[in-house]
Amino acid sequence: MTKVKLIAIAKDESAYLADWIFHHLHSGFAEIEVILNRTTDNSIELIEEISKFYPNIKWSRSDFVDWVPGSAHTKMQQLAYALAYQNLIDNNIDGITHVMYLDIDEYWVHQDLSTCINMFVDTFPKDVGLSFSWLNDVPSVKPFENIANTISGTESRLVKSLFPLNAGLRVVRAHQPLLKNHKFIMANGDSFVENPALNEHSVNCCYQPAFIYHRFLRSPIEYVSSLYRGDPKARDIPLKGNRSGLPDSSVETIDISLESNSFKQYVSNRNDFFKLGRIKGLAENGEDFVINRYREAIEALKKVLPDSHDKMLSVFKNVSLPDIERVFSQYHDSLISEYGKSVEPIRDLAIKVESYSIAEARRIMLKALALRPEGPRINAKINEYNQKID
Repeated sequence: MTKVKLIAIAKDESAYLADWIFHHLHSGFAEIEVILNRTTDNSIELIEEISKFYPNIKWSRSDFVDWVPGSAHTKMQQLAYALAYQNLIDNNIDGITHVMYLDIDEYWVHQDLSTCINMFVDTFPKDVGLSFSWLNDVPSVKPFENIANTISGTESRLVKSLFPLNAGLRVVRAHQPLLKNHKFIMANGDSFVENPALNEHSVNCCYQPAFIYHRFLRSPIEYVSSLYRGDPKARDIPLKGNRSGLPDSSVETIDISLESNSFKQYVSNRNDFFKLGRIKGLAENGEDFVINRYREAIEALKKVLPDSHDKMLSVFKNVSLPDIERVFSQYHDSLISEYGKSVEPIRDLAIKVESYSIAEARRIMLKALALRPEGPRINAKINEYNQKID
């Protein structure tokens, strides 16, 4: 009998854990283990509450990695996954046959939500792994939105994979582990063909009939909040510097519609799940944590702008939130005040800011225009900005 175990690493994810766990319980995963690391929210309390109703939900910690000298902390994910795999090999009392690694912002989705993962795996040979294409989310307006019956996103050739436990793991990789036989098939039955230039990337995208919905942006507020978690490879920086902002309106998206009857049942089951015990209240506490972290991110942005202005322009690209816009405009006004009546640095600042916000670039360029009304480059840029904004 096919049984798929899902293993995830989570840091301060209690706002999303209940929904993510429900989704994958609904999808038929036989067992779910959440490995917590550097967690300060109420994740443990929430998982233990869920496990009262679902004993197949388990948790562990990987904080021990931080106690190891040297650079071990930069391999937190690989070490935690490897340990979980070893424990499963040594003590597989539940008869798990397959393993999948996902993050809490990754959802395995079959377009027919009544199709369970074990049913799907049974349609493929027993000795191969399955790889699913990422669909990157498009930011929603409101925070903490649930999955809708039509999922919109941008294509990605990066995959996430599940594999047979007995296939033999050679190297832990988050997206497609290296196996001894290393045979993988895409969701539509085609053989996985790796992009020769990019490991763990397929040469083609495949969203039929199943895929991974990568909810890493969610909404502007949640995106900004997530930045404050910091980068373990750069502990002295309070905001993640390895993010590239939000997509603009010109990004090409695709829509995937979920089968209507199974979606209705999914919503009903989700509502019932959140009525169990204290699950809903604990999840809401997690949402409060995210909002408070968003406020902390704003304060951190104020502090890092003088030394990391160029990087933050990229990190906060297209983040149209009044709080964020205010921080940037105030900092830019302080620079403009230092420049006095020197037009060139004001003009150059506007051009640099284009990567963050055309509206802010236009606001700054208008200040240069006031000092040099006949400047041809300034006027050309103003016209360019006007056309883009229109």
